[in-house]
Amino acid sequence: MAQALAKFQALGFRVIEGGMGNKVALLKTPGIAEMTKLRHDNVLRDIRQYQESLPSNLRTIFAEHCRPSTYAGKRGSEPCFELTKVGFLAIAPKYDPPLGLLLAVAFEALETGNAAAQASTIRQINDRVRELRLKASDQVEIAFDADDSDHDEDDATARTIWARGAEPQQPARWLDETRWTEHQDGFEFQATLRYDSHNKPNVLYVTFPGTRPHPRMPRHLIGEGDQFYLIHDPTVPTSVILSALGRMPNPPVTPIVLKTVEHLLAT
Repeated sequence: MAQALAKFQALGFRVIEGGMGNKVALLKTPGIAEMTKLRHDNVLRDIRQYQESLPSNLRTIFAEHCRPSTYAGKRGSEPCFELTKVGFLAIAPKYDPPLGLLLAVAFEALETGNAAAQASTIRQINDRVRELRLKASDQVEIAFDADDSDHDEDDATARTIWARGAEPQQPARWLDETRWTEHQDGFEFQATLRYDSHNKPNVLYVTFPGTRPHPRMPRHLIGEGDQFYLIHDPTVPTSVILSALGRMPNPPVTPIVLKTVEHLLAT
């Protein structure tokens, strides 16, 4: 049960004691943004627009179930909303219906303390989030010019060519690739390491299984001496990325590189 609760906390849930000893589950809006792959400010806008569309008496009721809060963002403490089950169900039609249903079930499982339902629901939420990410990333990479290591990260992005619905066409310099699976807290992550024609690491992708690289993924030029590109899904935990880097041959990954990447991903 503790493991399932930790996973719900990672999604932005928390459980507090309500009136007469009842448990109340709350969900912060950054979790909704992360699961739906929307910008958080757009989620905040949706909520404000919904509240403004209500009659004044209902706005007061909604405000009781959607309270201002904060979360640890990139700039420190940033504003968000914290929703009860009623508050979430009010705005849920704006988003993916299957995910909305699963999150409603999650509220129920957390408030009743049903461990079996919690474990089942977190798995289904994880599966649905993966499906949404796959649907959103039907842009696939057809060429990636990563040989010119003296270019910066912005140049690398500019030199990446993408096409919707096309099959990937690897440049001739990609001689081979190695794939393996990373595990953390019951989740699986896919690591793919591609080599150049000199059998040196060229690009390391760290994503959810089945997720294709797309332009919104962060990319970094890293390494000592022989540099390579790290491209990852922004929701992959830093510890998973560092673990994948640790499996790469040396050089280019050294303890200094790992420390630098850890600092880079934390900023």
